[in-house]
Amino acid sequence: MEEKGKRRPRFEKDELEILCHEVGLRKITLFGKFSDTLSLEKKKKSWGEVTNKINAVSQVTRTVDEIRRKWNDWSSTVKVKASKKKKSQTKTGGGVDTLPDLSLLEEKVLVILGKVVVSGLPEGMDTLGSPSS
Repeated sequence: MEEKGKRRPRFEKDELEILCHEVGLRKITLFGKFSDTLSLEKKKKSWGEVTNKINAVSQVTRTVDEIRRKWNDWSSTVKVKASKKKKSQTKTGGGVDTLPDLSLLEEKVLVILGKVVVSGLPEGMDTLGSPSS
């Protein structure tokens, strides 16, 4: 049993690559809406499969909760980074963009998340306004 409060080792690049690949393969199951064909059990099974793939190459045994938390934290960080980059590129006045580019792996995360996550809805769609406005 691990001591409480002791940090777990950081995820290695190969673990992140597998996480990205496996989540991409199972995106619909992991993040889809519950239905007659998609149950909580299927989602848990899929996260378990992702965890098994990562543990097969990892020197640290990761838990399903740890893998899910890593994906959620990492995808959130990538969204913020991509959003800041996009905002910086569209600033008035030009100048040099000083923000670092997204890595190839971060780009893959964005592809999995979808374009709308960073870009927003096309045409600035307003769901609250009436169609006759």
